Amino acid sequence: LKEMKKILAKLNEVDMKVVKDVKGEAFDYLRSMNKIDIEVAAIKEALKINDERSCRTEVNAIRAKVENLGMEQFVDCLKLSVNTQPGSMAAAFDKISDAIFLETPALSSKCLYLVIPERLPMFKMADFNPKFVDIQLHIVSESTNATFSSVLLQKLMVTVACVGTNRVFEECSVWSKVEKNKTAVSEDGRRITVQLQRPANTVGKISVHLLGSNIVNSPVLHQFGYDETSSNNTAGPNLTLGN
Repeated sequence: LKEMKKILAKLNEVDMKVVKDVKGEAFDYLRSMNKIDIEVAAIKEALKINDERSCRTEVNAIRAKVENLGMEQFVDCLKLSVNTQPGSMAAAFDKISDAIFLETPALSSKCLYLVIPERLPMFKMADFNPKFVDIQLHIVSESTNATFSSVLLQKLMVTVACVGTNRVFEECSVWSKVEKNKTAVSEDGRRITVQLQRPANTVGKISVHLLGSNIVNSPVLHQFGYDETSSNNTAGPNLTLGN
């Protein structure tokens, strides 16, 4: 709630600045219009004294001044409203859920880090599996007691989706992978390797969520099926989107 208040305060600050700027411009237009009004009144008084006097030049000059003011465009600028850009809003909501997240003393998305081993420079192509892709989840908490408990593994959700079509290729909990013997835990208990099905010929987005928020370095975009067996492309392009 405190963070949401900060966001609303920021939006209110932007609103106040825009309104202040518009008011300043409106006063400038009023001063310009008052000057033109004085000039028009002067022409009217001159015509009362000499009705045969030609004022075409003065009238044309005043007309030009009015046109140069651009009043119609300014009036349109006063019609302020709130709108949204769907793509940006979707990205914003994703970022908000990562910036403002739920946690418990035992569960925190920012205490875990996502790594795709085959994207690392030291990855050996001898370890490449054409049917599966490994991901690693590292505990980055300073607490020495932090481990991958059964509760944590049940709450950790992994999603592999195809970029562009948004088709979900695989979605599961890490615990379900444990039950299928598709995981391996390091000796110190602070890293778990999870085996996922490998999509073919697509750019995939690999995401790991805990309590609705991405863990650190999630999501990651990864090119599947593009010279994956080439030793010159072991690390792949830098497509990381993670926080």
